[in-house]
Amino acid sequence: MPEKSITELPATPVSRLNDSNGRQIKVAAYCRVSTSSEEQLSSYNSQKENINTLENDDETLLAIFSALAQAESESLSRNVRMGLQQNYKAGVVPYHVIYGYRKGDDNTLVIVPEEAEIVKRVFEHYLAGRSIGRIRKDLEADGIPTYRGKSSWSENTLQQMLRNEKYCGDVLLQKTYVDDILIRKTKKNTGQFTQYYIQNNHEPIVSRDLFDRVQVEIARRASKTKTPSPSARTWMSKYSGKSALNEILVCGECGSYYRRTTWAKPQGRVGVWRCTSRLEHGDKKLLQAVDYII
Repeated sequence: MPEKSITELPATPVSRLNDSNGRQIKVAAYCRVSTSSEEQLSSYNSQKENINTLENDDETLLAIFSALAQAESESLSRNVRMGLQQNYKAGVVPYHVIYGYRKGDDNTLVIVPEEAEIVKRVFEHYLAGRSIGRIRKDLEADGIPTYRGKSSWSENTLQQMLRNEKYCGDVLLQKTYVDDILIRKTKKNTGQFTQYYIQNNHEPIVSRDLFDRVQVEIARRASKTKTPSPSARTWMSKYSGKSALNEILVCGECGSYYRRTTWAKPQGRVGVWRCTSRLEHGDKKLLQAVDYII
C-alpha cells in the first residue's frame, strides 16, 4: 500500500457562527406523584438537598444546582471533544461497522472477500448507468443478504456506500458533531469543526479512480433533477437508468437528448427513441429531427 498521509481540513468560523444563531430553546416539564406507600417514603429520604420548589429560597438553590450541573456537563463534553480531536489529528480511526470490512488487529479494517465483490458490483453497475433502484432490485433478485442478513436492501444504504471514501482506502474523520450536549443532537459537520482526511489508511476495495468517477456521476445525476421550468426538460431532465442508451443518443439538429417512448403498430407496440425537443414542441419547430426505431 502507498504511504499513509493525513490532511487537515480547518474549520470555517462563519459556519460555526451561523450554526449558533436562531435556535429555539427546548424545555420539558417534570411531574411526580406523592403517595403514602413505603416506596414513596424511601424516595423522600433519597432526595440530593430537601429542596421545596414552593419556597423562594429553595427555588434559587435549585437554579444554582442546575447551572452547576450544566456547567459540569459542558466541561466534560469539551474535554471529550478535545480528546477525540487529538486522536483524529494523530490518525487514530474509530471502528464502525461497514459492509465489506470487518475489524482486524489494532482496529484496522480487513476486507471480507465475498462482500467486497458485491461492493465492486454496486460501484461498477452504477457507473454503467444503472439507477440505485435497479441495483437494489438486482441484489434482492440474486438473494444477496445485507450486512445484518436481511433479504431487502435500502436504497439509502446503497447511496451511502457509493459516497463512502472508506471503500477506496481513505477515511474522513469528524464528519459529524454533537450540537447540543443536553439533547445530544448530532449534525453534519459543514465547517464547524476541523476535519482530517487520511489517505491510504487501509486496503481499498475499489480503486480511487473508480471511486472518483462514481462521485462525478452522482453529481451529474443530481444536477439533472433541478428543472427551473417545464421547457427546461428538453435540456435537463430527471435521470433514468432504464436503458443502456439513456443520454447517449443526441439530436444532430438541436443537441437535445433522445427520449425512449413507444409507438402503437399493427404488429404491437414498438420502442422508439425521439428527440425531446420534437416531443415537447411538435414537428413544426424541428422539422429536421429524426426518430430512431430500436
